[in-house]
Amino acid sequence: MSGRPEELCRVSAALQREAAMPGDITYTHVSIRPWGGLWIFVSRKGVFGVCFGTGTLSKLPEKIVRRVGSLPRKADGRLSSMAREFERYLLGYSKQIPLPADLRGLTHFQRRVLHVVSRIPYGETRAYQWVARQVGQPTASRAVGAACGANPVPLLIPCHRVIAKDGTLGGFSAGLPHKRRLLDLELAHL
Repeated sequence: MSGRPEELCRVSAALQREAAMPGDITYTHVSIRPWGGLWIFVSRKGVFGVCFGTGTLSKLPEKIVRRVGSLPRKADGRLSSMAREFERYLLGYSKQIPLPADLRGLTHFQRRVLHVVSRIPYGETRAYQWVARQVGQPTASRAVGAACGANPVPLLIPCHRVIAKDGTLGGFSAGLPHKRRLLDLELAHL
């Protein structure tokens, strides 16, 4: 994309059309020992956002707030089975979370990256550079890192499995301690 104003306006309009509709998003907050709190946001299409943390909605990460757009509704119990899937994964009883993801609002490149990341097997890692090659952009390791950072549904799409080519962790939206714990969890349950 050349970045001309008319192209940027078209992209912005397309992203706005894909944004969550007011009242479309419900949420639940669960506590999973020893992980702490986990926020799960769900739309009619699937899991819309996941983030670690405790506290109130006002302390949510900015990327979730931007995607949700308006104050979501507290779930009326329908999300308890979804929450159990996340709990099973975080406690090592399951190797995947079999729920659909709602990736509205992400760019085409971000979706391509997350599609590749979603196919990294449990207990394995790949380098940002490897992912960049898989999406046909071999020099776009940093852009891949940014796309992983924009992943609204970590755990569901396991961006914690993407590391730097030198073996260091790189980054993770929930923080490097959570990334290390997730990788340790997966290696312990192979």
